[in-house]
Amino acid sequence: MEISREKIRKIIDNEHGPGYSKNVNLSGYVITRGDSFIIFRFLNVGENQRVVVYIDYIYVTNRKSLIKLLAWCINFWTGNGAQCLYFKSHKRKANYIEKTFPSLDFTVKDTIKNSEWKHAWKSTNGYKENQLLEAFVG
Repeated sequence: MEISREKIRKIIDNEHGPGYSKNVNLSGYVITRGDSFIIFRFLNVGENQRVVVYIDYIYVTNRKSLIKLLAWCINFWTGNGAQCLYFKSHKRKANYIEKTFPSLDFTVKDTIKNSEWKHAWKSTNGYKENQLLEAFVG
């Protein structure tokens, strides 16, 4: 089942605050499972053009959906020569990433950055706009 871009933007804004979704790149791949989804793109980085999967957003309704989405994506990423994975998002209360990614060998960090958001927005989820979550492996 495909989720419309409009519905994705509403979900993202509901989790973070009005206008946050404008900062999420929706031009890449959107993989769905029910109401859960992962948005990502491939980047070629560095002199050697290392293939990095840049995860723009993850929304899951339960841990099982996260695992199933990741299993599908990992096969896809491997087939496309990905060597690293990177995910950065504004903090949120219901976050399976913080609980699940470390067991999958991801490094997960709470980060505070003076992020200059491309589009202004106001956090409504209890975390300041500069409180981020980063996860990476590879």
